[in-house]
Amino acid sequence: MIKKSTLEAWIHQKISGVARGSLTTAQLERYQVRQLNAVIAKVREQSRFYREHLKDVGAGGISRIEDIGRLPFTTSKDLFRDPTAFSCVSQQQISRVMTISTSGTTGEPKRIFYTAEDQEATIDYFQHGMANLACAGDRVLILLPSELPGSVGDLLQKALGRLGATGIKHGVVVDPEKVLMVMEKEQANVLVGIPVQILILARYQNSLKTFSTQLKSILLSTDYVPGAIVSVLEETWNCRVFNHYGASEMGLGGAVQCEALGGYHLRESDLFFEIVDSNTGQSVPDGEYGEIIFTSLTAQGMPLIRYRTGDISRFIPQPCQCGTVLKTMDLVIGRLADEISLKSGIILRQGDFDEALFPLAGVLDFRVSVTSERRKDLIDIEVNLAKTANVVSLQDIYNVLENLPGIKSAIDRNELTIQIKVETERFNRGAAKRVMQHVT
Repeated sequence: MIKKSTLEAWIHQKISGVARGSLTTAQLERYQVRQLNAVIAKVREQSRFYREHLKDVGAGGISRIEDIGRLPFTTSKDLFRDPTAFSCVSQQQISRVMTISTSGTTGEPKRIFYTAEDQEATIDYFQHGMANLACAGDRVLILLPSELPGSVGDLLQKALGRLGATGIKHGVVVDPEKVLMVMEKEQANVLVGIPVQILILARYQNSLKTFSTQLKSILLSTDYVPGAIVSVLEETWNCRVFNHYGASEMGLGGAVQCEALGGYHLRESDLFFEIVDSNTGQSVPDGEYGEIIFTSLTAQGMPLIRYRTGDISRFIPQPCQCGTVLKTMDLVIGRLADEISLKSGIILRQGDFDEALFPLAGVLDFRVSVTSERRKDLIDIEVNLAKTANVVSLQDIYNVLENLPGIKSAIDRNELTIQIKVETERFNRGAAKRVMQHVT
């Protein structure tokens, strides 16, 4: 029997103040309307950005959820332009600042401010979210940035302690063989990490055959998760693979899968999510894909109103098999920024390359760069392979790329050229999201 999402009872207690009883959709919506009104009033008074940004919006509050559509969006460019304009507290009340730089940006880096209360809320969410895949006594290897106090790995370790589990901070994967040794020595039975880096561990596990690991579950986070990677991990370790969706702007945590391993269940007591048409800005019906928008409901340091994530998903209209009343958001299928339109009319998506290349034996990672010339497009792909005899050939890689929609016909019409470069074990050792580069 599938256990109900652990987030439901947690959210019910947070919004009602009592541990008994059941959460209802009506109860949750009433709470969200109250919180939306409170956060709007807060940012109007305390945020320099929102004081100006909301000046043309009527002073009347929100009486129903749908009214949020009257409010303007907030974008990442707004954050880059002047991060301090979003702060709603004094600098003395900020306990953690996360700095994020984006290539091509000439202004200040994007900075996210958290108070101690904000980080406590994240620890609380991590504790109850992790209860979907871990329990007391488990040993969890944390392969996320963990060095600094208040980092995601540090907060996760604290949350696991409250769950009765042991969180082992390691940091991002730099040396796969060393990480496998740590897994064995520490008897880790749960992993938390970045999708491509966990894939690299699986490839090494398959090639070395020298480490004894007994994993029961894996949580993938920080980046889009290709289904091909999930399949490799399940086959390698015979364990369950969960997805987490979050962002720094959300306070690091936003949604997580339950035991049904369908879509994500949302952190609905702290965040309000929408799915909108990225062109019109209008809400789309449940079941239709669009851009994920969120609004902070409880953040103290830097609440955000209708923040455009650029991520693509949908709300699943059918109830989850776990029986929760919480919304179910489908797994993110990519980012708007990952779509590149070629002169031939083909639209390239990072996710299409992921699903084509990651099932190939020995592929650790790859990078895609697109150059648009006057009459022709050029796709440069650098594929990183493991040091093992059982890896794919250059022709195998070319064959799967030709099978992507529209690629072969564009090559045959001399509108497109593909260049493939193979490297050995030069994989991404950082925590940055993987993106395609487009040079025009």
